[in-house]
Amino acid sequence: MQQAIVGYHQDAEAHWVAQLACGHNQHVRHNPPWSERLWVTHSAGRHAHLGQHLNCVKCDQQMPPDPRPDVLTLAMNTDTDTLAQTLGDALLRKSWHVSCAESCTGGLIAAAITDIPGSSGWFTHGWITYSNLAKQQQLMVPDSALAEGAVSRATVEAMAQGAQRISGAQCAIASSGIAGPSGGSTEKPVGTVWLAWSGPWGVHSQQHLFQGNRQQVRQQALSTALSHLISLL
Repeated sequence: MQQAIVGYHQDAEAHWVAQLACGHNQHVRHNPPWSERLWVTHSAGRHAHLGQHLNCVKCDQQMPPDPRPDVLTLAMNTDTDTLAQTLGDALLRKSWHVSCAESCTGGLIAAAITDIPGSSGWFTHGWITYSNLAKQQQLMVPDSALAEGAVSRATVEAMAQGAQRISGAQCAIASSGIAGPSGGSTEKPVGTVWLAWSGPWGVHSQQHLFQGNRQQVRQQALSTALSHLISLL
């Protein structure tokens, strides 16, 4: 069963162990199935894998041999629910709030957050600014940022900063990308997603190249957006 990576620690032999959203730990001494890159060999490489998915052996052992479709659907949704709940718990401990500004995820981040009972205690605003005009009107994204493209570091950082400033929340998440199946280019292929997190740390952003169909790209962006904010908190 695939589970999102939310953190890392090292065991007594200094091997990296992924902390999964399901609560289990998984040794990562091999290449994961979703990437051709080597697994983490030093601390600087950990952040690149947060939000990615790893097959959890313990979850596989606990799954029924022939799950019914409704059970399988629930299992597939557990990652996002757990990440959103974990994020909420972290924000509540700090008495902080979060807002979000979404383009390619189209409200998935806000939906995942507001699926959690009590999220009104830590979530304030959500914007779906799909067009450049919406980004300008609602989030005050400047022309200079959009000149670098709707899918760019400058634009997604301006979206996150605008969401935080307008909402008054302590932190904000923003997403902008190309979920496909069309719209990609050699420079920005389908699956390219920029994510940004604005908060007391300033603004932090990452570019990802997610694999899969439109739904899979958007779901990976969602998991990464939530899990990385957890790590920043």
